[in-house]
Amino acid sequence: MRKSKEPILQFDLSAEARSGISVKYMQEDVTRHEHDIFVPHRDKHYLLAVVTGGHFKMIIDFKEIEISAPAILLIFPGQVHQVVAFDQPAAISINFDPSLVVADMKSVLEHNFKTNVYLNGGDVLYRQLLILGGLLHETQTEPDREYAGYTGQAILQSILGILAGIKNETEPVAERDNRAAVITGEFQALLHQHYKLWKRPADYAASLSISVSHLNDVVKQTSGETVSSQIQQRNILEAKRLLYFSSLTVRQISFELGYDDNIYFSKMFKKATNMTPVHFRRQYRD
Repeated sequence: MRKSKEPILQFDLSAEARSGISVKYMQEDVTRHEHDIFVPHRDKHYLLAVVTGGHFKMIIDFKEIEISAPAILLIFPGQVHQVVAFDQPAAISINFDPSLVVADMKSVLEHNFKTNVYLNGGDVLYRQLLILGGLLHETQTEPDREYAGYTGQAILQSILGILAGIKNETEPVAERDNRAAVITGEFQALLHQHYKLWKRPADYAASLSISVSHLNDVVKQTSGETVSSQIQQRNILEAKRLLYFSSLTVRQISFELGYDDNIYFSKMFKKATNMTPVHFRRQYRD
């Protein structure tokens, strides 16, 4: 299977990060950043912003999002995003390595932050994030001391627990913890990791040691969508990113996503979006 060079700007965690975490206070001059935040790019890490002031306008995976303080923004690894405009912004920016997030937690975060933004700064959870964000910043900026990295990661886990509870706190515990939800979370974690290579539901069922029919039943029960549909949607999203932000040909994008037959890929894309890959590129970019 042929591979092509990654065409979208992609950035690693800051060299200043300690134990997989980087924390900064963002003030009005957001242009002072390690990379250009005004051009489309993606990160290999999570970005959590506890917005404490001002107003942002961003584009995240083709969706324009406006954020006014107080708010919480979570951008996932791989999401293409950029800042379009801002006015007197202020936020605690927490960047952290994906290895610090367990698989079950990843699926909960994706469920809770489907739109990337949580707007309710008056509640207890928001205030707790402000406190923990400040403590985490202290662990990153104070002189080296024994177990500072461990302390920072422990605070991050508390923050992740708060993010996981933002919407789930109103759901029955039995519903959150049942086996179907666990299987769905494990499937979605595998999908995020293997979507370019694993195209069949059987690939995921085998990895989870369950039957294809059982996997499809529980995934549809908890998410409302079939396994095949989610596999296709994940590939279509990445195809859109590459069509819009790169100069790769349709054939190259097809190979990049693991499809050796670019004609099949084009037909699949058209069926899902009602336009060919070339039409999509012309309509949204050219």
